[in-house]
Amino acid sequence: MALYRYRYRDGSVAARVISGIFGLIAFILALHIAFVMLEANTGNPLVNLVKQMADFLAYLFKDIFTLEDYKLQALLNYGLAALVYLAIGGIIGGAIDRRGTP
Repeated sequence: MALYRYRYRDGSVAARVISGIFGLIAFILALHIAFVMLEANTGNPLVNLVKQMADFLAYLFKDIFTLEDYKLQALLNYGLAALVYLAIGGIIGGAIDRRGTP
């Protein structure tokens, strides 16, 4: 219970917003990974939109691992990007949350 009160104090709205934004980015990347793994129809507008957003968000990570298996390559590259975004969001959110401590 004490952890709940600490993590969601009244002064941590900004920390929750930052963590939420980075969590949404990681969700988009994870959704793209799921579409690749399940071989979703790339002609579908939703699948195409998610791919374009994931390509933009993972621009620096897209070619870190170049493998013959496209599914494994997508899992590693976009998965690494998602983990980095989650870590950055957690660090920034935690820093903002701690800064608001009286």
